[in-house]
This record gives sequence, structure tokens and C-alpha cells, in this order.
Amino acid sequence: MVASISREQVRQLVEQALSEFAPETAVGKAAPSSAASAVPAPSCASSARPPSSGGSPQPFHDMPGVLKPGAAKRVAIGSDHGGFALKRRLKEVLAEAGYEAVDVGTHSQDSCDYPDFAIKVGQQIQAGACRFGVMIDGAGIGSAMALNKMRGVRAATVHNEATATNSREHNDANVLVLGSAQIHPGHASRILKIWLRTDHSGGRHARRVAKIDALDGLPPRA
Repeated sequence: MVASISREQVRQLVEQALSEFAPETAVGKAAPSSAASAVPAPSCASSARPPSSGGSPQPFHDMPGVLKPGAAKRVAIGSDHGGFALKRRLKEVLAEAGYEAVDVGTHSQDSCDYPDFAIKVGQQIQAGACRFGVMIDGAGIGSAMALNKMRGVRAATVHNEATATNSREHNDANVLVLGSAQIHPGHASRILKIWLRTDHSGGRHARRVAKIDALDGLPPRA
């Protein structure tokens, strides 16, 4: 027959087991209150700038986004093989809108890798050679992923007029990413025109964009 044990003995055994594996939470020891240990959530209205990534501040003239002479009317444009045909059409749209298209490739419909050309578009932005960039692949997703890993680049995948406006007004996107398999060429042309003529609205949106820039270690804008 199995010997019976009292509740007190059970309690003592439980306390012993807990003290061996987690002494700070053993029965009978007060745990820290959730109120005392909770980390306060940042206020949506807070204007505090996120901490920088450390290191010495970069000279202003070397910061991504500082435009070189003539760059305000230049747009870097690139594509993979899937976006090649649409790129040719959008270069015409840029010319009609008074912009110089800086074509970084690809220059044929031969199969290629979209990150290679997304990087080239981003480098034009980082160098301050072009104010804006346009990148086209099949879905508009992979290129945006590549571009948003580049310091000072804010790429937005856009599928309609509303997101074109929002990406500029609210997010100050400097690269427009399109999926050639997702939108009609005529629709893409309208999106590009809207995107180019839409200005960043500043205000509270500028504070939020500054927090995005701070993730790259960029200083507040003047």
C-alpha cells in the first residue's frame, strides 16, 4: 500500500522543488509586482527621437539625401527583366513631367536578379545624384525589401493612387516600387505622375519619418 502524506508535506515538497529550479519565485517569496516591473509604452504623441546607432556623427555633406546640383529633377529608374517593358514606358512619363531619367538597367529582357538593379537605384539616392527613384519588378515586393536595407532609402510598394499619395504625403518615400505583373501600364503611368507631384506634408508625419531615419543613424533634418 502506498503511504499517505499530509498536505503540509506536499507543500514542503513543492517549495523544495521550486527553490531548486527557480529560487526567486519559490512559494512564500514575494514576486515583483507587474506594475513595478512593467516598461511604460511610448506615447504616440511623444516627439522624442529614437536613440542613434552610436559612433561619431557623419558630416552633413556625406549624409544620404543631400542633393547634388541638378538632382532635384533627376529620377533613377531600374527594373529586372519582368519590369523592362514598363520601365521604357515610364521613362517617357518622366520626360513628359520634366524629369531626367537615369536608367541603371537592366537593358534587355534577359533573365536577371532584381536586387542588383534595386541596389543601383538606391545608390543614386544615397549619393544625392537623384532626388527620387523608381524600381520595377514582377510583384514590387522583393525590390522594396532590398531597397529598405539601404541607408537613407525609403521605398514604398504602390498599387493604386491612394497608396501613391500616402507614401509621399505621410512617409516621404523617395523610391517608388511597382510590380509590372500587378498593374496595367496605363495605371502605372498615372501612379507615377501622382507620386511625383505629391509633396511630403510635414508636421506630425515629419516626426514619424525622422524616427524611421534614426534607425539608419541619420540625424534630424534641418
